[in-house]
Amino acid sequence: MDELPWMVTPKSGLLQAIDYYWNRYWSHNNYIKLIVCGSSASWIIKKIINNKGGLYNRVTRTLVLEPFLLDEAALFLSASGIKLNHKQVLDLYMVFGGIPHYLALIKKGQSAKQSIDEICFHKGGELINEFERLFNSLFKNASASKTNEGRGAQIDLLFDRDDDVITICEIKFNLKPFSIYPSHLKMRS
Repeated sequence: MDELPWMVTPKSGLLQAIDYYWNRYWSHNNYIKLIVCGSSASWIIKKIINNKGGLYNRVTRTLVLEPFLLDEAALFLSASGIKLNHKQVLDLYMVFGGIPHYLALIKKGQSAKQSIDEICFHKGGELINEFERLFNSLFKNASASKTNEGRGAQIDLLFDRDDDVITICEIKFNLKPFSIYPSHLKMRS
């Protein structure tokens, strides 16, 4: 069951159903193997591996899947017929990490910038709503967290120039005046 942590909601009863059917029917059938995976490893550890109920001690094997390292990501892209220079591979790696699913979205003949633009910013792009989904999954009251409850906002921008220089710009806005004190400057340096 892929992404089980996102399927099990407080009202779904799915975990209790898996517990019931596994212990009542499936565990006795050699043709059934239950494989649980998902991106929330802490949930799997808490709710499956360290389960105190009917799923207690039911783990046969744990597989930890790590993202590709940079050189492995480059090999993956090359084996997929994607021909990019080292800088473009690094750009993709900084955006998508070593996640094979994301790297598999890269199309032949596109530059790194074109791929990132299409996947992350174009209508219908695989990751166009990723920030919203992730943000909403992390905060119980996401709308209040987004507005910072009226206290202010921060905008971070990256400018990638033609000469391969990247400029990072951080803009802060706050409704109340604030100052940078010498103690704050010492912490920053």
